[in-house]
Amino acid sequence: MSFQSADNGTTSGSTLGLGVNGGYFLSDGLAIGGRLGFIGDDKAGVAGGNKSEINIGLYGRKYMEVASGFYLYANAGFDYMMRKTPADKDNNGFMIAAEPGFAWFPNANWGIHMVDLLLQ
Repeated sequence: MSFQSADNGTTSGSTLGLGVNGGYFLSDGLAIGGRLGFIGDDKAGVAGGNKSEINIGLYGRKYMEVASGFYLYANAGFDYMMRKTPADKDNNGFMIAAEPGFAWFPNANWGIHMVDLLLQ
């Protein structure tokens, strides 16, 4: 979840982002999962400044333990994005990404992905 608001005198606006992410371990250190996200952007003073975006994605991750409960991971994912703006109407697309990350698992059922938190 993220929220941002700004006003620089000529333009003002706010952005709200919501997302959920869940996965399942197929075996030790190998997981698959999905994500769903929404972004709403409302900007005054900018032509076509309002937009909304929904994204749906799938991913696979390989976790490597570096210390008790702490893991580095390699992530490969595929996302489909649906964006709607007044200026260019519908703007849909695909994204394929590979990225590293860092996670902490306080117990066997829950994990916190540190890189995701730092990039928000």
